Amino acid sequence: NPNFAIEVSAAESQATIGFLFVAAGAVPLVCGSCSVILSGAQFPVPLFNGGATKVLPIPCDANILGVDVVAQWVVFPTSASPCSLFGSASASNRLRLTVGQ
Repeated sequence: NPNFAIEVSAAESQATIGFLFVAAGAVPLVCGSCSVILSGAQFPVPLFNGGATKVLPIPCDANILGVDVVAQWVVFPTSASPCSLFGSASASNRLRLTVGQ
């Protein structure tokens, strides 16, 4: 699917940059009430009015069928941060995806 995309919406309006983290077999870092994946591929994306979309083309390759990946957005700057290690940053819920399902 060359048009597969992951979107973030309803982020704080003052947030100007988002990072989409995508990883297979990711172990999250737990900090405060947050649980964040920091490994894998990282894609910086500008935010506009609290939203952004990142297109991630999925190749037609039988070798990746059934592969599980986790995706998560982290946006900056935000008025509150649930994790003291990352001031003025907020993370989305993690999204678990299985290729081909």
